[in-house]
Amino acid sequence: MFKRIAIILLAVALSLSAGTGARAAQRIPDWPDNILLMPENIVSDNSQVVFRWAEEPPYVVPEFLEFSLLISEDANFQRLWIPAVLVGRETEYTLNEQQALPAGKFFYWRVLLASEMGDEAPLSSAVGTVEVKMDPLILQYEPVLYLHPDERYYPTTVADFAGAASLHSKVDDLTILSEGQVSLDKLGYYQDSGYYLQFVEDLPGKNPDADKAELEWQARRANGKFPLVYYAYKMTDYDAVHDKEYIVLQYWFFYVFNDWLERVGPTARAINNHEGDWELIMVFLDKLTGQPEYVSYSAHHNDGSKSGFDLKKYDVVRREWSQINKTSDARPIVYVALGSHANYPIAGDHRFLAFFVDKTSGDTEKIIGISSSDRTWAKFILNNQHWLDYAGQWGVYSEYGDLFGFNGPPGPKFVEYNKLVEPIKWAGIDKVKSQTVEADKLENITLDNFTLTMKAKTSGQVLVSPHHEFLSSNDESKVLPRFYDINSEPIDLTATLTFNYTDEELADFNIAEQELEVIRFDEATQKWQAVESIVDKVNNIVQAVVNHFSMYSLGVALDEFDYQATGELKPQVKSIAYDEQLLLLTFDLSLKNISQKEFSLPLHFVINGLGNGVSLENPDGVDLAGHLFKEYGFKGQILASGKSTEIKKIKLTLPARQCVEIEYEVFSL
Repeated sequence: MFKRIAIILLAVALSLSAGTGARAAQRIPDWPDNILLMPENIVSDNSQVVFRWAEEPPYVVPEFLEFSLLISEDANFQRLWIPAVLVGRETEYTLNEQQALPAGKFFYWRVLLASEMGDEAPLSSAVGTVEVKMDPLILQYEPVLYLHPDERYYPTTVADFAGAASLHSKVDDLTILSEGQVSLDKLGYYQDSGYYLQFVEDLPGKNPDADKAELEWQARRANGKFPLVYYAYKMTDYDAVHDKEYIVLQYWFFYVFNDWLERVGPTARAINNHEGDWELIMVFLDKLTGQPEYVSYSAHHNDGSKSGFDLKKYDVVRREWSQINKTSDARPIVYVALGSHANYPIAGDHRFLAFFVDKTSGDTEKIIGISSSDRTWAKFILNNQHWLDYAGQWGVYSEYGDLFGFNGPPGPKFVEYNKLVEPIKWAGIDKVKSQTVEADKLENITLDNFTLTMKAKTSGQVLVSPHHEFLSSNDESKVLPRFYDINSEPIDLTATLTFNYTDEELADFNIAEQELEVIRFDEATQKWQAVESIVDKVNNIVQAVVNHFSMYSLGVALDEFDYQATGELKPQVKSIAYDEQLLLLTFDLSLKNISQKEFSLPLHFVINGLGNGVSLENPDGVDLAGHLFKEYGFKGQILASGKSTEIKKIKLTLPARQCVEIEYEVFSL
């Protein structure tokens, strides 16, 4: 028997050496006539490619032989995409989810034929090619990402993350699968939220460690892991409100670690570090015309909250196609925030929740999606893979981790809106209101907490797009996280904007009711500007009359003003008292308008000399001591020409022979 094996293998060797080209059919002597090794040139629309290397009808491979499948990025098989796959006597193999091939990339494949005894050199078949095709629309609108120059991570493959992680139970913290045992094809069987993946193993208290994560990331990259990857999904979705169907192109990005707290700073500017980070953008095309209309961006907790206002949950960042930056070939440009990987349509600092900041950059040092070979995408198609059913968290978890933003995120399906099923609801496109208005007729458009009342001199269309998000600006204005983008065809019109508000949301964002106003966003300067407003404190309503449309919100505009008000307002001390025993100086300050104008300004007192025993206390009793320089802000009221307006009663602790200098200026805090 052993002698016969040797003869057969020798015959195979002689036969296979005769040809090396793709689809070079090789017959094996002493096998039945229907046995033919024939690697095909494969073109697939599925990342889980099916490989076949024998003619039909099926046959039984002799017991003494077995096959191994090799897939490589080069024709010499020096850069294997995955380790060789032992397939036994089968002549067909389907890649599992862990082994899936990216789209738009050319691979080479072949099979090795060997004896189970292992005492003969394996024999190779001819070489075939394989390519997974990507939908042309997905490629046409493929985004270009601008990463911050200080960014440590880039979007990568979940397969390598799973392969490097361990799987745990939340209930008793048992290890379900150890590092090296986890794969995407296994994850899909864990379909409840009681599990989590852990990327870095040595974590006291299950707290994510940014330094250890980076070391792990770099080490595995050095070993060829973590290529640059996005996941694409194309679908259609129906907007029942506007009776319109959209083609939706989804581009998903997975980052190994969110180090926002680490990169931006351990102050009130950033709050979390966590393993695993899912982000995405969507492009919405009108199915009828094929034209792009909207782009939506993920950022932090904007899961499309269904349950009303929440400080940590607000709507997606959504912009019309005409409003975004694009490449010369009309692909969306996305600015990725340092550490947090939140996505934005413009570069710069993006403030939200009154004190946090996302830092993005237009610097060209780290651009993904350009033509350079090391910065182009490996693309995977999402098409109901089983791993998407994994309901646990993609990163280490602890019982109190959510309080500090330390827990890994859930997967794409497991947020308040399943973005793979309800993209229109997530993007808020169904909330946009469009209305035809008639000339000289009073019209109303009503949305949640907002009413537009208008009369136009010409007929036309008015579009009101509500946004429940923090719109970034180049100033430090206090703004509620909602604004209304209003566009219209009628040019000559008068409109009244009516905003509703609650005392709770003003308190949440540190806005005093007496300083509340309608504000307008100036796209040219990227700053908020005050609009003359009337505040009804009894009914919690703010109104403003406008004669053109823009982006409007509620808040307090803190910005430099175009006019020079400083020289036209004169500070006056109405009364002053000094308590020698308490060393407390108290005085009432007012401003007198000495010009012929009227002003409604955010003004700020600058008090120099704090320190050396001098301290400042505001009327609420908050101690502001310990600073050599302090800005003391307030909202000025309308100052009629020739009139004085009382501003603030200021209290200073002032030891003997100490002095302070008080100035005022028209400036932001």
